[in-house]
Amino acid sequence: MQALQVVRRTAGHLSLALFCTSLGVGAVAAQTIAVQSGEHQGFTRLVLDIGATRNWQLEGGDRQYRLVLDPPAAAFAIGRVFDLIPRSRLADLSIDDGLVLALACDCEIDASRYQQRYLLLDIRPAATGSPPETILPDTARLLLPSSALDMDGFVPNVAARPEQAPIDLQEAGRLMAAQLARAAAAGLLQASEGRPMTDADPIAETRDGAAIDVPTSTIAENLGDPPLTTPPIRAETAFDRVMPTAISIAGPGDGSGCTGAPLDMREWSAGAVVFTGLGPLRAALFDERDQLQPTAVLALARHYLSFGFGAEAAFWLDQIDTPPRILHALAALVDDLPGPHFPPMPDALACGDEELLWRYLDGAFDPALLTGEEAGRLQRATASLPDALRDQIAPRIARALHRDGFDSAARNLRDMLWRGGRLSTGALLRLDRDLGIQNADPQATREALAMALRDAGGEGVAALAHAMAFDREAGMLQSVQHIAAAEAMLRESGIGPVTIPLWHELVLAHAATGDLDRMLVLLGAPQVASQDRDATLTALFGARLAVGDTPALFLLARTFGPVWHAEGSTAGRARVATIAHLRDLGLTGAAEALNAGQRMLILPADPLDTAPADALRMAWQEANWSRIAEEAAAPHREVAARVLNGQIENAPLDAALLASDLPRLSSQLADSRALRAAVGALLAAPSPIAAEGVE
Repeated sequence: MQALQVVRRTAGHLSLALFCTSLGVGAVAAQTIAVQSGEHQGFTRLVLDIGATRNWQLEGGDRQYRLVLDPPAAAFAIGRVFDLIPRSRLADLSIDDGLVLALACDCEIDASRYQQRYLLLDIRPAATGSPPETILPDTARLLLPSSALDMDGFVPNVAARPEQAPIDLQEAGRLMAAQLARAAAAGLLQASEGRPMTDADPIAETRDGAAIDVPTSTIAENLGDPPLTTPPIRAETAFDRVMPTAISIAGPGDGSGCTGAPLDMREWSAGAVVFTGLGPLRAALFDERDQLQPTAVLALARHYLSFGFGAEAAFWLDQIDTPPRILHALAALVDDLPGPHFPPMPDALACGDEELLWRYLDGAFDPALLTGEEAGRLQRATASLPDALRDQIAPRIARALHRDGFDSAARNLRDMLWRGGRLSTGALLRLDRDLGIQNADPQATREALAMALRDAGGEGVAALAHAMAFDREAGMLQSVQHIAAAEAMLRESGIGPVTIPLWHELVLAHAATGDLDRMLVLLGAPQVASQDRDATLTALFGARLAVGDTPALFLLARTFGPVWHAEGSTAGRARVATIAHLRDLGLTGAAEALNAGQRMLILPADPLDTAPADALRMAWQEANWSRIAEEAAAPHREVAARVLNGQIENAPLDAALLASDLPRLSSQLADSRALRAAVGALLAAPSPIAAEGVE
């Protein structure tokens, strides 16, 4: 009510009234002067309740001023000064034998008293000339009834200035909304209980004083803003909409493109270990008003990320508005969450080394674009990560580089991890197995994998899969404990990209122990991708054929033969050998099921009536040189004849003897050329073909 009375009495000072009201509502501690602040169009205002008996003096210049009071105050309460103002004019406020004001612009400070007890400090840009006078709308006039206005919209008996511009009601409404928003942010306004929010909607008045309701959307369109479903009255949006916003916490590198600047993740931690810097960072999260500080949140999130705590970083990032997208992406990648988390971009290889590393880990671009140079960049970026984070990320990068054909870079990262000595031996041996590196001591490897399985924690699925694979490759049957644990893990975690290696080993284990029913159930699981099922079927056919397990081969051929589309030499050899095995036993239906839908594979209808091409291929594989020399065409016939005649020898020639016998040396050179030509032609066409006239 006091604010409204001041507005009625003095035109154009609504903001001043609101500030004075806020000072009157909150009691100020004795001898402690609270510094209130407010942002206005064109200037920043500070208000101090110094009392009627205290004098003041403002001294200084060149963006540095000091306010001295006489008698001096015991203290200044400045903790809330920057809650409602940016630092565009006032950069900092401190206490040092008075109140020290550090300006952020070439501004001047206009100091004056108000109502004897208040000191007003208005910070505004220094005048550079004589700007044209700006006529602001009389916001106080809006609170008068329409009957108090004359036909021209002015208060009677108030002389208008010459050439005064017409009052802009839209501008007045905008200023009034801004003032009310600041008052609400300061806690001076509260919603009335039992009243609808539409009570605050603007209204338009006719000449006769009758009020006409105007829809909110119409007012918004007239003001040039989109319609609002709820009034944005919050502390962080209480500034005038025309004022520049504070520095964005998102900053460069929001994740939509490369920043070109290094991330410098080694500088993100606040201590040598995660808990040493955690206390001060958490203490700085909230100010004395219990308001969350975005800059402190970002510092805490970076600290967590530097030690590999993605979920903790993501939690705090979700507490602030518009956090940097790249930090959200890093938090998800640190915890190996399924992605992608970076938006696609065509020139990802142009990013800095660290950004390229995270985008590669996210699969944000085609790895076929990588060259040896980019692989070296990935290796260097991984080595530059903080130690704790590097130990967590480097094995994943090494496996990805190995998958994409950069074995040298992958093994360099592996060597770096072995030298670091921070990862367990079991984890390093699992990485070695993924990179195709065999340990020289099988017993030590088995013991290390067993220890890793015991201490795996959250990596139990991977540890068990490696242990079962090692036992299988060593020719050992899987233990009942391993099979039961694998079944439990699959039921708990489900079949997916992470558990596919364990599913693969479990299928092979059930086949080896004779549990064919469970083997077929696992192979038919709908969650398994076709390429993963094909790889497991290839291993199954090869393993069961090696031990002559005809029942398993028959069931596999009948059930999955038509849908087994694996390619490559390993799958081809397993398919041909299985078909031959089944036909030898008279199981032609199962053999034909394996042949269904396959291309470029010709099999004999009867093993005793073999086609010439297949017969020659079998003779070549069995080193039947006599048949090759009789039935095959060149160059296979020539090579077979040389073998039969003993012309291909491994013993070195006597160079001294050849040097003294020039005719023999000339003949030997000619024969060598012929042999090289025959071998070159044989490499170009490895499969022998029948000579002309051979049926």
